[in-house]
Amino acid sequence: IFINRVLGAIEKHLPKPDVPTICKELGMSRTSLTTKIKEATDMTPREYIEDIKLKIATNLIMEGCYNISEISDKLGYSNPKYFTTRFTRRYGVAPSRYRK
Repeated sequence: IFINRVLGAIEKHLPKPDVPTICKELGMSRTSLTTKIKEATDMTPREYIEDIKLKIATNLIMEGCYNISEISDKLGYSNPKYFTTRFTRRYGVAPSRYRK
């Protein structure tokens, strides 16, 4: 249930969900949020936020309605190149090749 609340807060604050915003949304201190997310996912809050954003990216890529620049923008990445770097690091394939 806790992770569902975190997920909802992340999605609510796209394209720029950040740790302070999630803490405020959930009424938790940074330390409490970090502890609970780490227990549930073995990730830090920042890692978990990026993980969720990249999972959303895979869905958007598979839908085929948006190009990489649009997806990068929708998810709050500073530029498409940085998004591509993060995506490739996570999935081992560039987003432009993910659908294939």
